[in-house]
Amino acid sequence: MGGSVYFLFMSPFVLTGLVTQTGGSHFQPVLSGPSRAYLRSRVQFHCEVPGWTSPLTYELRKDDGYLIATEVNTTVTFSLKVTEGSKGKYYCRLTTGGQSNTVHLQVVIPVQGASLSSEPDPPVIYEGERLVLRCLVSRGTHLSFMWYHNRQEVTSSPSELYRLSENTLTVDRAGEQHAGIYSCTAQNQMDVNTRYSSSRNLEVIVKIPVGGVVQVMVTHLYDADGGVTAARLRCVPATGTFPAFSWSLNHTSLPAEGDSHALAQHGQILIITHITAVTAGFYRCAVRDSFNHNSSWVESSGIHIQKTAGFRVVPMEIMALVFCGFLSMVIAGGTFCLLWNSSGGIEKHHSNHEVHQTETIIDSGLPGADVCLETQTIEMKTLVVEFEV
Repeated sequence: MGGSVYFLFMSPFVLTGLVTQTGGSHFQPVLSGPSRAYLRSRVQFHCEVPGWTSPLTYELRKDDGYLIATEVNTTVTFSLKVTEGSKGKYYCRLTTGGQSNTVHLQVVIPVQGASLSSEPDPPVIYEGERLVLRCLVSRGTHLSFMWYHNRQEVTSSPSELYRLSENTLTVDRAGEQHAGIYSCTAQNQMDVNTRYSSSRNLEVIVKIPVGGVVQVMVTHLYDADGGVTAARLRCVPATGTFPAFSWSLNHTSLPAEGDSHALAQHGQILIITHITAVTAGFYRCAVRDSFNHNSSWVESSGIHIQKTAGFRVVPMEIMALVFCGFLSMVIAGGTFCLLWNSSGGIEKHHSNHEVHQTETIIDSGLPGADVCLETQTIEMKTLVVEFEV
């Protein structure tokens, strides 16, 4: 009886203290906790009344009031193991009245088993066609995706090359630049302890079909005498990603190997090792798509290949002697002209023998006195031929 009276006597003072510390007639607890948590992990929710120093009874409730746990203390912490049913809205409440804010918890399933799918499958397309790649996972929620092309990250900014949307990469009109190796990485959208899963590489093949003009580029090979004895022919189509090549001589197909020719670089290059009467003639190359055996051949114009005779290379010593002799004649002629102009002609007291020599030189082809007054420009060209001995 005495205790009851004492409680009744003290209750107004306790209530007065509660009102004084909380600033009102109701408590207002505050709940804090994570908004996302991995499945099978543990989370903690903290509940307290700011500024309150005495123990209180807190209840952690979920959604429509389902009671999770009860704790008594000034500040309480509720620890929970996350299951698939843990997602929902949490709040705490005091047994004396007053309810906290709400924390919405989302359960995140760790990502696993990322892989790539393509449309078409396999990812082999012609230029101008549409390509769609999707990054798939075996399990995982709250995901974001990163894409890589030839080990370079594909940015999410607007681009004419790609369109990114959630787990999909789209190419509306494929070009040669879209070919290569693709991969994707899926990750859980978490502030801490982010999980990743990366796919295997997927090769995308874009085919620019064979077409346009086909040309043959020729490189001649010379012997020591300067004669053409061999040739290298290269077939160049205007377009075509994976071409197949065929060669013909005078409209007769050439085999892959022969006594006087050989093929290189998957048939694009024809090497004629010996040009003879049999191997001379008009060479042509034809090109078509290697991936489509029903495609038509596109043929080049005929290139005439024949053996040409060489010329004997004049030794450098002989060329030097001839040049020095010619230069000496030019110097002597120039000196004579200068002496003639400065002396007004040959003095009369010169001997007949000297006059005869002068006339002989003039008659031998040297220019006359009037020609000597003109400036003569002599252009010399030197031909240097390199060859192996």
